[in-house]
Amino acid sequence: MSDDLKRHYDAFTLAAGYVVLEDRCFVRLTGSDRQAFFHNFCTNDIKQLESGQVCEAFVLNSKGKILGFVHAIASDDELLLTGHGDQAPTLLAHLDLYLIREDVDLADATHELAAVFICGDQASDILAAIGIEVPVKDHVSEQ
Repeated sequence: MSDDLKRHYDAFTLAAGYVVLEDRCFVRLTGSDRQAFFHNFCTNDIKQLESGQVCEAFVLNSKGKILGFVHAIASDDELLLTGHGDQAPTLLAHLDLYLIREDVDLADATHELAAVFICGDQASDILAAIGIEVPVKDHVSEQ
């Protein structure tokens, strides 16, 4: 194993390492109807997401054909969709087509945000030191 590869491996397994995830798009939905509105276009139960929760979903057109695949991230004041590639224009055009009286604003946030994958034994401590709270996932044991 090369020294550079060993250093990266050690960072990811013993300390903390990160990778910037390239080729990502972001769509921001705001307004009081954002979750109920988006729920109508996808394959997951978006209406039940609480702030801080994430789920994956396929976005479908009116005939049930897939327009995109996203992760929906709920927060107190927005629903953020993140997906691969250049899906944002397609998703925005489709959702905007059906926006009539709902309290929803749509925005392409691709040029404002970035996705970063962070892992390693010390990743949570490092993020906490800079003020980022890492949610703890409950582990369910199988019997």
